Amino acid sequence: MNKELHRQIKLLKKKYINEGFDMIGFFGSYVRGEETDKNDLDVLYQIPEIFRNKYPGWDSILRLEEIRVEIEKKLNKKIDMADKNALNKVAKKYILPEVMSV
Repeated sequence: MNKELHRQIKLLKKKYINEGFDMIGFFGSYVRGEETDKNDLDVLYQIPEIFRNKYPGWDSILRLEEIRVEIEKKLNKKIDMADKNALNKVAKKYILPEVMSV
């Protein structure tokens, strides 16, 4: 993982945590050191009650998409996001052990 990329992600976490979007960390090819220019950056997040209260119903889905696009533009990388609370048993088995915390 590139140190500058990691620094930028930490700054983004600080930006979004105030509205309740908790960027836990990232996983996948970037963490394993297997990334290429074609790989996306996989972000693990969770949304506590404050986010759901601030963005009820469909507003939360729209805001999550806005956040994804904002992160893509800031990092100049395609972003895939996974909600920690929505991971099934198999996903937890493979994703959680390799998460690099932010």
